[in-house]
Amino acid sequence: MNLLPGEIILEIDLKLNEILKKSFNISKLESIEQCTLRMIDLNDLVSNFNSFENLLSSIDIICIVSNSSTKNIRNTKKLLSNLKEKIPNVDYFIIANFQDKKELNIESVKIEELLGEKVFGFSAIQEDSKERIISIIEDILGSSIKVKEEFISSYDDIWSEIENARNFETQGDIIKASEYFLNVATQFKKIYSNITIKSEKEEAEVLYHLCKAWEFMLDAQEKVEPKVFLEASNHFIQASELVHDNRLKLLALGNSEFCKVLKLVIDLEKSNTISINSDYIQNFKILLKKMVDLYKQGGFEEEANWSLTISSYLDKFSNDTERL
Repeated sequence: MNLLPGEIILEIDLKLNEILKKSFNISKLESIEQCTLRMIDLNDLVSNFNSFENLLSSIDIICIVSNSSTKNIRNTKKLLSNLKEKIPNVDYFIIANFQDKKELNIESVKIEELLGEKVFGFSAIQEDSKERIISIIEDILGSSIKVKEEFISSYDDIWSEIENARNFETQGDIIKASEYFLNVATQFKKIYSNITIKSEKEEAEVLYHLCKAWEFMLDAQEKVEPKVFLEASNHFIQASELVHDNRLKLLALGNSEFCKVLKLVIDLEKSNTISINSDYIQNFKILLKKMVDLYKQGGFEEEANWSLTISSYLDKFSNDTERL
């Protein structure tokens, strides 16, 4: 911290933790003008994780500063693994100090192989150490920004794929539309599996589940396979658990119930009978009411009116469906 420009401030967080804080200006990056560093002992962070939860909810990057001895790197690897389980959605970097002691310490390249994260070799006693540490911080910020920019860029391509899927669906080419949704879902899964920022990770995972749901719905429609509608329903539920917007949550849950309704319809169609027993009617009415209520709560009146379409669809199987 002393190598970096600016004044060190003792910060007291909401749980009365004492944390050293320093902010300084960044000149190398156009998108970031200032960086704020907070220093926490790694052992303390891992062992007393809950006491730092307020601070950790707002960070983008964790940079672990370690010396380069075999014993210390082994301990750092254990602490890093533990920390990743607790904070999976940030970018991790390592600064390996004491790289001037070649005969005693591990080279930064080998440390990178051992820890599985980007490692910057460093020696705090070198004449250019002040310039070097600033350069490292700027490189860390630049790497983190690059990942986010790639994330945003990949979204543009994926949205065009979704438009293609919708167009094929509108044209009645269910198989092609399903293939496009499968491809898009695969891309979203790759994104959320690799991205570290929590909000972006959750967004990609929501979109993955929605695209998988649409894919299964189309497959079920094409193959007339009721069980596949349940797969779609499960993906809508998983999306609803991740999305924060209450209106979209209700829409996803309404879609989930809609899939269950469609399963009952296909079950009836494949039964080769025109009779509808009381258990079927009761189950159908419960699902239909739940679906309509969810859509109406979210303000989706058009989706709520789908119930009329479903009832009409059942008419060809039984004259008794008007009471539904």
